[in-house]
This record gives sequence, structure tokens and C-alpha cells, in this order.
Amino acid sequence: MKHALAYFLGLTCLVQVARGAAATNAITRIAEVKALTGEEIRQGRAVRLRGVVTARLCRLFIMQDGDSGIFVYPRLARDEGVWTGDDDVFASLCPGTEVEIMGVTRQGGSAPVILPYAVNRLGQAPLPAAKPFDPGRFFRGLDDCRRVEVRGVVQGYWLRPPLGVMLVLDGNPGRFTARLPLEARDLCEGLVEAEVRLQGVALAAFNTRGEMLMPTVFVNALSDLTVERQPGNAPFEAPLVPLGEVGGYRSDLDGKFRLHVEGVVTYAERVQIAFLDDAVWPYRSLQGVAPELGCVFFVHDGETGLRVQTRQPIDLEPGDRVGVSGFVDRSRAVSGLCEAAVRRLGREEPPVPLRVSAEQIVEAIEFALYNGVMAEPGDFDGSLVTCAATLTEDLRMDNGTRVLKLKKADVSFKATLRGVRGANLHALRAGSELSLTGVVMLDIWHPNVPSAVTRPQVELLLRSAGDVVVLRQSSWWTAPRLLVALAVLSFVILAGAVWVWLLHRRVRETTRRLSQEMHGRREAALEFAATLRERNRLAANLHDTLLQTLGGIGFQLAACQKGGAAAQPQLDVARRMVSHASDELRNSVWTLRSLQVHGQRFRPALEAIVDRARGSGAATVSCRIEGEFGDVSEFVGGNLLLIIQEALLNAQKHAACSQIQVSVRREGERVEVEACDDGCGFCEADGHSGARAGHFGLDVMRERAERLGGRLTIERRPCGGTAVRVTVLLRDYDADMGEAG
Repeated sequence: MKHALAYFLGLTCLVQVARGAAATNAITRIAEVKALTGEEIRQGRAVRLRGVVTARLCRLFIMQDGDSGIFVYPRLARDEGVWTGDDDVFASLCPGTEVEIMGVTRQGGSAPVILPYAVNRLGQAPLPAAKPFDPGRFFRGLDDCRRVEVRGVVQGYWLRPPLGVMLVLDGNPGRFTARLPLEARDLCEGLVEAEVRLQGVALAAFNTRGEMLMPTVFVNALSDLTVERQPGNAPFEAPLVPLGEVGGYRSDLDGKFRLHVEGVVTYAERVQIAFLDDAVWPYRSLQGVAPELGCVFFVHDGETGLRVQTRQPIDLEPGDRVGVSGFVDRSRAVSGLCEAAVRRLGREEPPVPLRVSAEQIVEAIEFALYNGVMAEPGDFDGSLVTCAATLTEDLRMDNGTRVLKLKKADVSFKATLRGVRGANLHALRAGSELSLTGVVMLDIWHPNVPSAVTRPQVELLLRSAGDVVVLRQSSWWTAPRLLVALAVLSFVILAGAVWVWLLHRRVRETTRRLSQEMHGRREAALEFAATLRERNRLAANLHDTLLQTLGGIGFQLAACQKGGAAAQPQLDVARRMVSHASDELRNSVWTLRSLQVHGQRFRPALEAIVDRARGSGAATVSCRIEGEFGDVSEFVGGNLLLIIQEALLNAQKHAACSQIQVSVRREGERVEVEACDDGCGFCEADGHSGARAGHFGLDVMRERAERLGGRLTIERRPCGGTAVRVTVLLRDYDADMGEAG
């Protein structure tokens, strides 16, 4: 802990020593600070300035020494860690306080500022003398932070409690603002149109690049305001001026700075009042306060339209007849009135819209500009017109505003439905023919911005969604949608071609397999028919020859047995051997002839095979048949019977079983045959070794199944014994290969 405290004290001493060393080389004059380059200012040059406080804005203040003044910015100093002292010291500073400031330079909005780290009050001193009004310096921002004397005609005002009152003045050649104490609010109404002289500190409103927008003057007290010429008339006592003469050439203004006009409102909207000082000094005391709303509207007197701007919170509707008293506004290429006072005079129908095209408006203005004459019959700015055009694009803004981009002939223009009014306009399709009614607002050539506009630009301010009428709806088949449709169609065609190719490939593969299957089944049918005929022939031959011969031998042996007792034993043996051979031969003949023949069904043939098997061995044989087999072809049924017969013989000869169960089940075109025993067990591996030993029964069974497109499996049952399973499919074309069984 002691080491940390010692380290902190050492660091503090080093900072103080560094500040002392910097103070010995510090800049001591404000003029020297303002002479620094931008790079030198951003390096944070040390300063030690002595001067008089000339203005205080919250905790910011301005000081001046000699002819130069500068901003001191404690809030930014606190944010950057330069100022670490008590903020209350700045609250005690007021105009006339002499101070000594030690700090560093920083780049401000448009000029250098000072970030203080030490402030010493030295006492009170008189304010520097105000410099005479030099419009060339003042409007270029060269008097920034100096006490100056300015002159101008008051055009308007607005209250900014608790900050004060803002005046708008025309200083010829430009406009500027002046901030007065709040107690000046009772004088403001009587100051409009008065020529006044003000003493205060010159400041500047600027943009994010530090470029000056408009000068302003900070006035500390009402005593710094002097009225040099009283207003000529009350707002609406001046003679009426036609709207067409508001911004025109007149050799004698007759002392009238404020103009009085009357007309019918054709368009009006409430707008938020923007204060330039809010962009420069955003006061926390105003955070959350609802913005003030003024009004921008157009009036028409039957011949000319005029744009009017007022800070007066008034709601106007098209058709209101109003009196307007205001000052000429030359901020646009077409003059209007600003800082206006407005009063309602009554209500009447809005003027009938002029039916004119955007092309006619542009041609009239271009002709006038080219020949240096006034536009005939007029420039249409501020006039209520109706025109037809083709919609090229419908834009929706975040605040609800709708901007319709339009074209007629070779003239492109736009129609705007601002704010919530745009939400009531239904979606419009590009290419539609529209009829639009609105107030014309022109953007034409201006000498101050010669490159901004190459030809007159027309904008229609729409009053409501009802000002848009669809004359002809565009075809749904727009170019983008047609491209999308073509893309989708191309994809479908490509997908269809791929699908057809895959289907063709699948059909070809299926056809190949079906051909192989039909070929195999045809061979099976032919082989079965040939086998059946050969077996029947062999059975007949055996029956007619060998079996009869054995029978005759048996009779002869029986006759010999009667001849004597000596040959009796040998004869008994011979008779028994002949009898056994006769039984075996009879079984073989039965086996050869036991298959279904033409006209015999599959079920009775299978039952006959099972019955015969029951009598030829010790095993109990059972049979379960499920399904209908009346339409089974002869060669299919015959091959199945041969497989079952071979399976029964194998089980009886080799399995040493006590039970054999045969099950045949049909489901649709699928026939499943299963022969299970409880014998010693058997598997396909044993079958392969048997084939190598000269036993071909299993191979023959497997070949018969495969020729029918089926499969034969042999499994060892978990409970003991063997299961032989065969699955084949019936086909519609089997009837063409043999008669149905």
C-alpha cells in the first residue's frame, strides 16, 4: 500500500513538473492560438491565456484579450480527462470577469477551442469595446468570438425558454440571428420590422465540416440593444401587394420592409422548426421537449402562387383565405415570404386546377431563360395544376412519404405526398397512366448555384391520396416480371428435360430388367414343360417295364417258395428285396408324376405332395395355405411344387426331424413359400459344400427360384432346425407362357 501511494505521489509530481515546463513555453495570446495550423491545434499546444469573459453559455464561456476571442470548453475537457477540478468554478464566471486560463488547444467545430486544466479568477474588468459592423468580415466568420456591433432589420423571433429569445435579422447582404436574454420577450412583437443596433459576441453556426452556415450574435443584456428605426406599419396595415410583385423589381420600396399579401391556400403542411444553435450547443435542459411546429403553405390570388413560411403554430386547409405579412425570402430561385404573420380571412373554394403538362411548364421556363424575358403565361410555381404522366417508380420513405417518379414525353418530374398522407395512397404499378393534381414547386437556374440544375425541375406537392387518379393500369407483365417468368419457365423446362432423361433412363433400365425376367421365366416355362413331359415319359416307361418286370419276378419267387423248404430262406430274402425295390420304384414314379398337370389346380397338387410326404417318413408334416392360387400359371406353380417337394425330401432324408411345416402365402402378386423343420439344422454354407460333393438339390432349387425372378434363402432357426424360404412374383404375362393352374 505504501509503495502504491508513493508511486501515485511521484506520478502527480511528474505531471505537475511537466505542466510547469509546458507553461514556460505556453502560448499567451489568443491571436497566436488562432494563427496555428490545423495540425498544430490538434497536437494540443499548451496555452496560458489572460483575458475577460465576454459571454457564458451554460458551462461554456468565451474570453477575449485585445481584438481576439476564443471558446473555453470545460465539458470537453472533463470528457477527455484534462480538467479534474470542481465544475462549480465555472458557474461563478460571468461577463466582465477577468480570468487566467491554463490548458491545451483542440480543434472545435470551425475554429480552435481551449480545454482548461486550471482556472484562476483575477477580478472584474470592463468588457472590450465592440468593433464597428463590417458585413464583409461578419458574414465570413472572421469576427468569431469577438465583441462586435451589428445592425439589421428584425424579421422575426421565437422564444427559447429558459435559454432566451432568438431574433432573425436581415443585415444586408445576409440574414443572421441574435440571442437575447429571456426578459426581452415582451419587446419582441414591437421589434419586428424595426432597424436595431446590437452589441454582443459574434458566433457561427457550422456544419460537420466546420463550414460556416449563418452568423449569430450573443447579447448579454437588453442595454446592448438599441432601436434605431421603429417599425413602419403594423403587420397587416401595409398596402396589399399582388403576389406577382413580391420579389419583382421596384425602384422605391417606400420604406416597406415587410410585405402584405392575401390569397387562397392551395397547399399547407405543419413542419418542425429547426434551430441552428441546437446543432452547435445541444442543451440538456431541452432534451425531451416536444419540437416546435411552424407551417409552410402556398397561396394563390388567381394569377400567381406564392410559398410562405411561418413560425406561427397555425393549421391551414386548402380553401382558407388568409392575409400574410412577411419578408421576402430569396433562398429559392422563386421568391416567397418568410417569418410571416398569418391571419384567416374566411373560407372559399380553392382555385380550379390548371390543366397543363409538365412539358409545357418546362418549355415556358426554358424559353424565358433563353431569351431573358418573363415566362408567359407564367412560371406556374405555386400554382395548382392537373397533369397526366406515366409512372416510372413508386418510392416509399421511412416517414411514410411517397415519391412518385413520372415521365411525360421527354420530361421527367416527381410528385410528392408527404408524411402520413402517403400512407393512404394504395400501391401503384410502374407503367400506369396517372392524372395528378398538385401545387407546382420549381427548381430552376440560380446564379449562386450555376451547376446545380441543367434544366427546370418540376415537383408536384400532392394534397391527399385523392389527387392521384389512375387513368390506365399498366400491364401486369412488366419487364422485371417477364424476366422472372422466363427464368422460371426456363428452369421448369430444364427440370422437365432432366426429369424426362431420368425417367427414360429408369424406363430403359426397368425394361431391361423386365426383359431379363421375362426371358428367364420363358426359359423356366419351357424347361418345366420339357421336364414334365420327360418325367411323365420316364414314369410310364418305368411303370410299364421295370416295375412290371419286378412284379413278375415277385410272382415267380412266390411260386418257387411253394416248391420246397430248403430254398425257403433265400427266397424270402429275395422276395423282400424285390418288394423293397418295387416300393422305391413306385415312389419314384409317384414323384415324377405327382406335379400338377393341365387342368389341375395348385392347391390340390400341393396337398397331394404333403399327403404323400406324410406317408413316406417318420416326420409329421403340416401345411398352411393362405390366399387364392387359382390363377397361378402351370409353370410357376410347377416350379414352386418342385422346390417344395425337394425341400420335403431333404428334410426327411437329412434333418432327422420330427416335424415339418409348410406354409404358402399370397399377397397380391407376391407368393411366399416356407418349409421349416425341427431337425439338426442346416445353412447355405453347408449347401455349397454339398454341391461340391455331388449333391445338386439346393442349386437346382435356387436356380428355379431365380428363373422366376425370386430368391431362395436357407436359415438355421434359433430354436433348432432349418427354414427354407422362397419369394417369387406373379406377372400378368405368365398366362402367355403357359396355361393358368
